[in-house]
Amino acid sequence: MSILLIVLVILAAVVVAFIAGAIAVLLVLSRRRAFQPPAAAGTPRQIKAIEPGEAPLASTAVWRGKELDVVADAAGAVRLFEVPVDGLEQCMLTWRLRISTSQLASAAYAEMWCRIAGDGEFFSRALNQKLSGDNEAVSVELPFYLKKGQRPDLLKLNMVFEGPGAVRLQDMEVLATPLADW
Repeated sequence: MSILLIVLVILAAVVVAFIAGAIAVLLVLSRRRAFQPPAAAGTPRQIKAIEPGEAPLASTAVWRGKELDVVADAAGAVRLFEVPVDGLEQCMLTWRLRISTSQLASAAYAEMWCRIAGDGEFFSRALNQKLSGDNEAVSVELPFYLKKGQRPDLLKLNMVFEGPGAVRLQDMEVLATPLADW
């Protein structure tokens, strides 16, 4: 009988320790804040307008009038443009564009890579702005936040497809908005 009592006491101690650990984890997670974008400290300025006729990197992206038709034969990223930048820090970079789709079976979204010399490449994806089906000129803004001292030298603008499909892009531009300290 005494062995059974010892086993029950040990089991109860394990359960109590597990519950206490779970409560501690929940308290830590509940105190975590979601990312809060820093406040703007000025007005946006255009650093690059992508005009019809500018040669895209991918051969599957072709200008038709004022729209860039982008086709993907399979899931993956289609590299569109590289934009050299200089003299930017502590700002929000924004790739602004309009996307149209027609019977797009799988979702597609914009993606921007930011290369910071000495630190590497970092990305921002418009996962909350995925498009599929039929859409006409949906405005998309893809932000990337730079802290003081983070100085990019190149932006890479892509469309990511979750399966084969095509989109039409127009009114593409990259903006920089100064930010307050954060």
